[in-house]
Amino acid sequence: MIEVRILTQNKKIKAMQASGHALFARHGKDLVCAGVSAVLIGGFNAVILALGEDSSRFQVEMGEGEASLTLHDVDDRRVQVILETLEIQLKTIEEGYSKYINVIKQEVHAS
Repeated sequence: MIEVRILTQNKKIKAMQASGHALFARHGKDLVCAGVSAVLIGGFNAVILALGEDSSRFQVEMGEGEASLTLHDVDDRRVQVILETLEIQLKTIEEGYSKYINVIKQEVHAS
């Protein structure tokens, strides 16, 4: 199962962390994994374009079966719109494939 954690701070998205595999179908044929990957990679790329490549504003990590984006500043409205759109897309996938993806949203305290 893919688990996506959406971490918020004062109701603004601070981070997205995805891990696992859907196991909907065999490797190379798994539409759920492909859909989640496409949504996350496209969304993360949109955040990078909106913020520029200034890595002091965000951190992105990608690996086999995992992807994460952490913002160092949550106040950019353009980025929040992108991340809110990502959340809707992921929840839409979850609605159709709840055995294969779980989206969890939780509030975190400022650090």
